[in-house]
Amino acid sequence: MVAYVKLVSTAVLTGLLVVATAGAALLASGSTTSTAAGASTSGISVGPERMVVSGWVNANHLTGKAAFMQLPYAESVISAAGGRAPRVVLVSYSQHFDSRYYPERLRTVRSVDGGKTFTPLATGVPISSMTQLADGSLVAVNFRTSTPLLTGPDMRTTAAKPPGGGFKQFQSTFWRSHDYGATWVQGHGTISAGQAYDEVFFHRGIMAGRDGSLLATTHGYLHGERKYRSMLARSTDGGASWRIVSTIAKSPAGWRIEGRSEPTMARATNGDLVVVMRQSAPITPNVCNGSRQGAGLVISRSRNEGATWTPARSLVGAGLDVRDVSSADPHLTRMPGGELILSYGRPGNKILISPDGNGTTWSNLIVTKAGTSSGYTSLVALTNTTALQVGDDGSNWCFRAGSGRNRVGIWAKTIVLGGRHAAIAPG
Repeated sequence: MVAYVKLVSTAVLTGLLVVATAGAALLASGSTTSTAAGASTSGISVGPERMVVSGWVNANHLTGKAAFMQLPYAESVISAAGGRAPRVVLVSYSQHFDSRYYPERLRTVRSVDGGKTFTPLATGVPISSMTQLADGSLVAVNFRTSTPLLTGPDMRTTAAKPPGGGFKQFQSTFWRSHDYGATWVQGHGTISAGQAYDEVFFHRGIMAGRDGSLLATTHGYLHGERKYRSMLARSTDGGASWRIVSTIAKSPAGWRIEGRSEPTMARATNGDLVVVMRQSAPITPNVCNGSRQGAGLVISRSRNEGATWTPARSLVGAGLDVRDVSSADPHLTRMPGGELILSYGRPGNKILISPDGNGTTWSNLIVTKAGTSSGYTSLVALTNTTALQVGDDGSNWCFRAGSGRNRVGIWAKTIVLGGRHAAIAPG
């Protein structure tokens, strides 16, 4: 069967095509939950939806050839013109069926005008773990790793081995760019550990350590375990080789959750490393369309550059129901102005703000987009007070068997911070 997919444009994907100006206005200040889009008396506004790429796909076509548009990841970096110019925004998304047993097929688009328009790159580079180095160059590391037994000419298309191997070193794939993401060169490296793991995945960002090394959040299965744990890895050669240096969080004994996975990290205003993690987020059409299932996000922090971590605790606050922070794939971003913004979803797509930038108090729960969605989002800074959130219109498991053609796509919305944020005390 053929997947019916049509890009917005074959040359330039216009990111400012307004599909909808959204439904309800934000609720009045003092409400715990607001619904986008519009102006907010609490000082936060959400812009209209703009499609980055869109099309149609046949949900019954699960052979691995269907061109889905799902699970977007984004980063923004300073351009060659410096801090006064619009930031370069890079977005990658998956076209393959969401399973590690399917070969990866990624598309990457790039904006040089702060997310207004996007141009597709010739090379599909994953932006799920990417950073800008001190010299302005970029490094991106693939989500998947492989064991030495699976080494091949192109490990990006090599299926990951099922749990059970127990290795202390995995092969990684990374890319470097010296022209602000316009072109990339691929390389291969390693990630090693003192303990044996069955699987290891890079996830959600790379950042600079105080000693000049790079720090990356990862998750995987320790050998013999069947629940995810989140780990911190360090590189001292610019992202070519990595070593797991600490466990951020693992599942408490007896807990019926997937584990602690999909970690996202940012540096707090006080210098701490702050990590938010997924615990459990079922993948069903019901969840894609608003059903609340799974477990809430948890947060942990390190005051010694990742050597040790505080016990993971629920991301809850006065007036904030734990069900409002059940999610897959959170994305934590520190704004140039100091605030921490948490983007997450499933069901829907949401943001939370930590006004003090430390992640100890949270405010302004806003539903930025309801409707069908995988809940995988990204949020990147554009200026001191504006950010760009990207998400999708559903992934392959959002569409019921036999439903035929379904609309898919990657959307973007501008988030504007301003005014005074009414803090929600931590629980």
